[in-house]
Amino acid sequence: MRKLALKLVVFQLIFGFSSEVKSQWTLSLEYDGATCLTSLCSNLFAGNGSGIFRSTNDGTDWTRVDSGLTNLNVPTLATDGNNLFAGTGGGGIFRSSNMGETWEPINSGLTNLIIETDNFFRESLS
Repeated sequence: MRKLALKLVVFQLIFGFSSEVKSQWTLSLEYDGATCLTSLCSNLFAGNGSGIFRSTNDGTDWTRVDSGLTNLNVPTLATDGNNLFAGTGGGGIFRSSNMGETWEPINSGLTNLIIETDNFFRESLS
């Protein structure tokens, strides 16, 4: 009985007297959500099954920036210096050096053009 009372006191101290921390999330990318997210300079980039989107105002507004992609399924994004990389589900890897305005394929030597995870970028860019 003594252990139960002690557990109740600890529980009340932790949960009963703690100040509440609340976060509020607002849906701002109303396409297909985001399967990946990265940042470059002060821009946010989100990729999903519909392409790549850029926000210049902390996610309040999003603009499609996928000119040059041959496959709009983008499950992974990465950055290296001023370059942005997109792995696609069938078109391989693309690079943009102008904040996503245009994309060029960089698939020389790739035998599989389906990029499914960002593990490829973690290993390649580190």
